[in-house]
Amino acid sequence: MAHYKDMVPCIRFVQVSVASESGQFCSEKPGIFIRSGYQGCWAHVGFQDPKRFPTTLNLQTNWCDTIGVAVHELGHSLGMLHEQVRADSYKYVKILWQNIQSSYRQYYKVDTKADTSVPYDYLSVMHYADTDFGLPKYGGGRKTTMKKLTSSMKTMGNRMGLTHADAVQIAKTYGCARPKDFKVCAGSGGCTKGPCICHQVPTKQKNCEDYQPRWLQQM
Repeated sequence: MAHYKDMVPCIRFVQVSVASESGQFCSEKPGIFIRSGYQGCWAHVGFQDPKRFPTTLNLQTNWCDTIGVAVHELGHSLGMLHEQVRADSYKYVKILWQNIQSSYRQYYKVDTKADTSVPYDYLSVMHYADTDFGLPKYGGGRKTTMKKLTSSMKTMGNRMGLTHADAVQIAKTYGCARPKDFKVCAGSGGCTKGPCICHQVPTKQKNCEDYQPRWLQQM
């Protein structure tokens, strides 16, 4: 939440009490009910009907508790969809359906509600990595699920935090002023040209690009 406030200053979150633990409702509606009791990292996209359904965000303890994963899921709660489901994604990525686990193929299908008003961003915190939910490879690892269709050197999906395009999308959604420009330090070429920032770098890692976790239960 602090990260969103830093990157998109007009965004504010207020902690409220719980109205129903079993029903997963906050005392004020609409509200985001954040919990860790279920398996995996996931969230509803946008606010549900507050009279009928809770808006829930789940971060499994010791699995999803990193800033990038939390920012990704909170992005869903604020209305952001996955970057690779944009209606214009066919210009930027090729989905390798045969390499994706069948139960997760739905997360790669085009959704016409996805925002296309900002440029497509491979590095977006809302973009999947190129092996997420891939079938196991012989000898270890996972098969490639997406290929770039451009010459961009950016890493496909980051789990450090918001990119500038992400911040602009949130700002536009909530009627905020355009956030100041910034660049996240990450790219498949190993270097980022010009000044950049690392949202989160664990002490044992050498640079931003070393921190690219693959959360198999993240949605």
